[in-house]
Amino acid sequence: MDKLSFNSTEYTLNIPKSRLRVAVRRYQPAQGVSRPKHSDIAIVMTHGVSFLKELWEPTIAHIIHLQSSQVSPFSIRDIWTLDCPSHGQSASLNDEVCSQRNITFTDYGDAILALLASNLVSQTIPLVGIGHSFGSPALLFAEKHRRQFSSPSILPDRFSKSLYEILIMLEPPMLSPALEEKYDFFHPNLVKFVHARRRTWRSLTEAQNDIHTKRPWNAWDPRVRTLFATYGLRTSPLQNETTVLCCAEAQEEAAYSLVEEAESLEILSEVCSTTPTQVHTIFGSIRDLAPGPDVQPNITDPRQGRRMASVSRIEDVGHMAPFQRPEACAEAIYSILCRSFNNSDSKL
Repeated sequence: MDKLSFNSTEYTLNIPKSRLRVAVRRYQPAQGVSRPKHSDIAIVMTHGVSFLKELWEPTIAHIIHLQSSQVSPFSIRDIWTLDCPSHGQSASLNDEVCSQRNITFTDYGDAILALLASNLVSQTIPLVGIGHSFGSPALLFAEKHRRQFSSPSILPDRFSKSLYEILIMLEPPMLSPALEEKYDFFHPNLVKFVHARRRTWRSLTEAQNDIHTKRPWNAWDPRVRTLFATYGLRTSPLQNETTVLCCAEAQEEAAYSLVEEAESLEILSEVCSTTPTQVHTIFGSIRDLAPGPDVQPNITDPRQGRRMASVSRIEDVGHMAPFQRPEACAEAIYSILCRSFNNSDSKL
């Protein structure tokens, strides 16, 4: 990863109508990195359960590299990533709330709206939403809650029709009620994985060594492992001498158990059929998370109103695509952006 390809700035925001706070990071092309003289766009990127915002950095670096080295029909002004309120750097901001209730990905959706309402993100340029795994439902719940944030006018008028010009879902794991019943082992198995994974260490050094050498992290790109070892660990709020994962076990279990997948599919149908948003889906060619061959086709089923602008696949990788093949993810995303901004004027 070329660390000079971008500059990053950290922010902490309050989530309206909530005691929660959210950690946000803004990435901008570094001084001297070529930017096309085209219309600016902004991008907001979300992560899945147990992950964190900084894991996008190798993908972000390559997107910026692609834009600077090719003729591009758009110019990235900034890329925003934010942690779910129970994950990453957001977790320590919300210790008190997390001790009292479970944080869900609907809360993550409200965190996205807090960012868009903050005036940090430009109100005058197209916004692209990119979600990995359960980060896609978070983007969808932000769209659903948009109307609540618009009245009274917490959100700028620019978002009155929809939040996103383009929505890109990377390996979305959403199951309909029928598929949840058919694959009733899916969520319990995810919870078993949460309980089985080590999450407490005697020291930071011991924890970082495990992340670089043990499953599931050792299958990741070394740059992503280093980012997780840097931002995904914290000193335990209960035992000062102990290093733990930022996302507490109970909150990670709740994220899997309480995720509103069926509702997010309904929102997706509405977004595809009633808003000007272009929706694109990217899957890995290896089906290693979806519990059956009918899950992914159901997500992109036009008969249920989920008409995709495109469905594509990244070869030789599965659900962990942005962690195992970040450059390939960047190329898939960049290709979608080029096609989209080449073929249409802004609709919003």
